[in-house]
Amino acid sequence: MLVPTLALMQIARKWRDIFAEDSDIQEWYFDKYDVLPKIFVGLDVRNGPKEDDCPYIAIIPGNKVEGLFQDNYHYNMSLGWVIKQEHTTIITGTDETSEIEEFDGIAECDEIGQILLSKIIMANSDYPLTEINYDISLTEHQPQYVGSMDITIEVPRTIGVEIEY
Repeated sequence: MLVPTLALMQIARKWRDIFAEDSDIQEWYFDKYDVLPKIFVGLDVRNGPKEDDCPYIAIIPGNKVEGLFQDNYHYNMSLGWVIKQEHTTIITGTDETSEIEEFDGIAECDEIGQILLSKIIMANSDYPLTEINYDISLTEHQPQYVGSMDITIEVPRTIGVEIEY
């Protein structure tokens, strides 16, 4: 009995191509930074991207659960993105005594994260994202802002049918 399988790299390469070719993503990065993001599939954890690599997107193949006795297969992928933004917005309150400082990098990091997520959701509507853990992290590397997602894709088990993502 043939149990179909799906390589994590097939998913990673599909996401890579979407991020590299999508006009919404390209326009967003050009509008904000006048460059396209670098895209990494996998990372060298000992010698990872540097500040000069910003902005960038990292696609990390994770793990999968497949097998004859699984009702659904689960593919776990991670996605990270980093932007560099030194600007802050100062908002003066209506009474002119209060002041709010908003770090633009947080908003931009979240904005592009939502765009990336929407493109992943549309990548293959046959296989839904069943869990998304989304995080915008403040790090000691500011003015770099880091976003990440851990994503689970669920694929119904089929016998003898090749899985295409």
